[in-house]
Amino acid sequence: MYLVIMMKKAKKEKNNNSKNTVMNGNELKSLIILVVIVSLIFLAFYGITLLVDKKENKGETGVLQETIQYDEIMVGQILNRKEKDYYVLIKNSDNNYNNLYLAYLNTYVTNNEEAKYYTVDFGNALNSSYVGETTIIDKNNFFDSKFADTTLIRVKNNKISKVYSTHEDIFTLLKQIAA
Repeated sequence: MYLVIMMKKAKKEKNNNSKNTVMNGNELKSLIILVVIVSLIFLAFYGITLLVDKKENKGETGVLQETIQYDEIMVGQILNRKEKDYYVLIKNSDNNYNNLYLAYLNTYVTNNEEAKYYTVDFGNALNSSYVGETTIIDKNNFFDSKFADTTLIRVKNNKISKVYSTHEDIFTLLKQIAA
């Protein structure tokens, strides 16, 4: 009898082991299916992203390059440039001739390799303390100067050499130096 009971126990254990093996096989199969489904979903989203990105960037090639603006300075930097001789155009955005002045200055720089000019923008909040009703240039203490409209300054050896504050003066000088 003991032998029969032991045989029944052994048979039950064998059946349990085969059920565990089947369950482990089913779990492995489920895991593989789950990994495949997640991978397919990931690839689908990746493909959609590529298609949408191509449509948005159609016609654009390359990476946009950022540039640092060295030619536009603050009023407080006018006298501390490294060049010995240069012009500074202090622009009032309301002046209609600013683009003409810049075109002449660009021609001047193109024709003369050593020539240099800088611009100052009235619209910048850091320059607001230098805006006044009339243009007054204090050559002894430049930081007390005030500018009412577009002004062209020539700086030599970190000192103000000449100031052109009317349209006629600026235009006449720029025509001469750009020729």
